[in-house]
Amino acid sequence: MDFIYGEYLISDNKELMEIHAVKGFLSRSYWANKRSDEKIEKSIHSSICFGVY
Repeated sequence: MDFIYGEYLISDNKELMEIHAVKGFLSRSYWANKRSDEKIEKSIHSSICFGVY
């Protein structure tokens, strides 16, 4: 489902997500920096995710 809010697109379409960018952010966080790529990918695919573009 996509929503347009002003100049922003809010979407739950996981194909729009830049998974490498999400992994990079999490690897630099103090609370998720030890999570494996596989665990992150599994979490994304098992969750309802929203992106703002």
